[in-house]
Amino acid sequence: MSKVLYKIKKTIIEKNVSVFINNSLGETVEFSKFEEASRLCEILNANTDSNCKYEIHKIGFNPKGKPLPDGDYWFSKEDRKQRG
Repeated sequence: MSKVLYKIKKTIIEKNVSVFINNSLGETVEFSKFEEASRLCEILNANTDSNCKYEIHKIGFNPKGKPLPDGDYWFSKEDRKQRG
């Protein structure tokens, strides 16, 4: 069974630049529950006034290292070792 986590991606629409949301330590914020990520994403989209959009991306472990369809991401084998 693979472990699934969720990240929130911020896109500046007029520049078409995207980044994943970080915490105060500069680490990418990851959610283990879709509901938590969805709630924060909804709040961010409702309060943005800088022409940005926020989207949820699913990440997990893929033994073949291939990306998921629809822009979802999987960890590489090396990432999986670091995460335990």
